[in-house]
Amino acid sequence: MNSEAAGPALTHRVFLLSPAYAGGERARLMMRDQAQFPLARRLRGPDLPTLGEVFTFLSGLYFRGKLAYAEAFAAANAGTSAVLVITPNRGLLPADLPVGLPDLRVCGSRH
Repeated sequence: MNSEAAGPALTHRVFLLSPAYAGGERARLMMRDQAQFPLARRLRGPDLPTLGEVFTFLSGLYFRGKLAYAEAFAAANAGTSAVLVITPNRGLLPADLPVGLPDLRVCGSRH
């Protein structure tokens, strides 16, 4: 079969991002009950931040740059995420997955 007749080949890129440590100083700051900055309040409320947002805060430019690059160049099938974060306790999770304070506490604990 002529490949041109079948149409162009589809390329799907998936990015695996290794996050910052979720049990460090910035994580403790964010998880404090007294923390009142917007991201900390969202972790405790109904408008949960995404895993990508949380790890961007935890590691600053390091993760933010990787996430921005992945989001710009990833291409996935409809209905699947092409930007996945490697987590220590739940395997690969989509960067756009909403996470709350309990998720972050488990992710930052040492097993």
